[in-house]
Order: sequence, then structure tokens, then C-alpha cells
Amino acid sequence: EQWFLGSCAVEHDYHVYCARPTVSKLQDSGYQAKVLGGGRMDHRPNEKKLHIYGRSHSFGREDKSITAQVCQEVFPDYEITTSNDGY
Repeated sequence: EQWFLGSCAVEHDYHVYCARPTVSKLQDSGYQAKVLGGGRMDHRPNEKKLHIYGRSHSFGREDKSITAQVCQEVFPDYEITTSNDGY
């Protein structure tokens, strides 16, 4: 079985530091974990909008359609857009 999840840690400047705690916890629990890429999100809760964009310097660009699908499940009434532009 394969699961996709997103992780956000605003206290870190780089994706590698954001991913480490989540990957470690999953691996310590016996799961295989792989970071598929990274990017940024512009979350506007008052407008119910979420824009997924950019890439990770450490992990490269993720498949934004997967990220958008996961976010749409969490925020079903949001308008979710994606772009590969930006860093």
C-alpha cells in the first residue's frame, strides 16, 4: 500500500530539514519513506485558496498533481492551483 503525505515546517529554511523528522518517525515505525520532491504553498484561508508552486533545492520538483490531490482531500472547498514557477 502506498500513501502520500505532505509536511510543512515554517521554522526551517530548507526542505531537507523539514522532511527529516517525518521521515525518521516513519522509518522508526517500520515504514519505508521517500521524499518525492518539494515546493512551496501560498495558503489563503480567508479566501479558501491554496497555490502550490516552485521546487526544492534538495529534493527537486514534486509531481504537483499528487500534492494538489492530497491538499484537495484536506481542503475540499478550496480552490487549489499549481505552478512550476518559482523556487
